[in-house]
Amino acid sequence: MPSRGETDFVRLPPFAAGLYDRMLRGRGPDSHYADLAKDLLAQGARGRLLDVGTGPGRLLVELRAAAPSLELHGLDISPAMVALARRTLGSGAELRVGSIAGTDYPAASFDVVTCSGSFYLWDEPQAGLAEVHRLLAPGGAAHLYESTRDYDRPALKAALARNLAGERLVRRLLAPRFLERQLAMTYTAEEVRGIVARTPFAGRCSITPLTLGGLPVWMRVTLRR
Repeated sequence: MPSRGETDFVRLPPFAAGLYDRMLRGRGPDSHYADLAKDLLAQGARGRLLDVGTGPGRLLVELRAAAPSLELHGLDISPAMVALARRTLGSGAELRVGSIAGTDYPAASFDVVTCSGSFYLWDEPQAGLAEVHRLLAPGGAAHLYESTRDYDRPALKAALARNLAGERLVRRLLAPRFLERQLAMTYTAEEVRGIVARTPFAGRCSITPLTLGGLPVWMRVTLRR
């Protein structure tokens, strides 16, 4: 079975990780991560938190500023991304290279597990969610923030126009194409429910539509331990 994208990130060279990070800069991306951190804290994030697919660590940066009491951890399958996150975060988070399909964290290590915009790339989503369940302490929760194909196209077009107004030409040209490619690959809410139903989280899933960074294409998938 072809990889959904994990293989590409494993092989990602450092210069490409840097380009990816630069694409995550600007009014829209900055507000996206600020909104993510705010929503996570509103959901009661506390204690030890693991960010799966942490990339360059943008969400952990926002959480460190907003909630210094959180103990922050990040996991990413890309060595280049983890190296970039380490430069960004310093000693502010414990970071590891690895796949969520199987980690070496002890069971019940985390009060919160989160993932933003990368669940759709997992090659083994059921195995990944089973591992998330193992990693959560009793009473803990996972919050997956995912774009969805169930989006309002006219609303997205208008939101993109607002977000990109005043941005450089390269960003105005590339950002919609990058987002269009991502949305074509993502799951619908019903597809996510179908995946979850075949994991230890069956019957303990709720999905809420969200606007993040001004874009009405997101959903929060909450999974209770």
